[in-house]
Amino acid sequence: MRDFLRLDNLCSGYDHSLHQPLSLTIHKPGIYLISGPNGSGKTTLIRTLLNLLNPISGSFEYSEQNSLSYVSQVSHLHSYFPMNISRYVSLGLGPSRGLNQDKIPKILEHWEITHLAQRSLQEISPGEKLRAMMARAMVSQPKGLFLDEPLAHLDVCCQEFLVKTIQDYALQNNAFIFVIEHHFEKFSEYVTGNITFGRWLHGEALSQIQFQQVKS
Repeated sequence: MRDFLRLDNLCSGYDHSLHQPLSLTIHKPGIYLISGPNGSGKTTLIRTLLNLLNPISGSFEYSEQNSLSYVSQVSHLHSYFPMNISRYVSLGLGPSRGLNQDKIPKILEHWEITHLAQRSLQEISPGEKLRAMMARAMVSQPKGLFLDEPLAHLDVCCQEFLVKTIQDYALQNNAFIFVIEHHFEKFSEYVTGNITFGRWLHGEALSQIQFQQVKS
């Protein structure tokens, strides 16, 4: 089995690293949970793996030029895009969206937001916005998906729907999914691996960090 992603003593941050060097290999499709206290470097790590930030030190490498998608926290979404949900989701197809319009109705139906297709982002609830963001991120069928606190604006039944949906997607599409989340305990059975950020080390501005492969 080919590795999806390999990290070699990776340190991420801005002017200095926020965490200890991290080495790990992602070789199995599934959900990888990133957890830990606020300010420990979880989102910074993801931004580095998305090539939005340069590593402070160390390196990471994907096995091939896989497509990647990112879903930020709902509160970071600008709700005043002058477009409807269907148009917003189509942006996830990139330059090929004109050739792949048939994918839009399917992904809207998959995320149960077909009835919102002609509504604007500012007209829908935070939970509905998250579904639109997920549809936009997954319409291109990426091999890597990064989610920042996706459960925050969902009730329990919708949380379960989202977790089962991304788990099925990972297994059916041979993909890996990194999820930053504070409260994932009830869905631990779906987790393939854990990346856990701890408290800062005594006397140092570095978070402890551990990786555990749950499913081999």
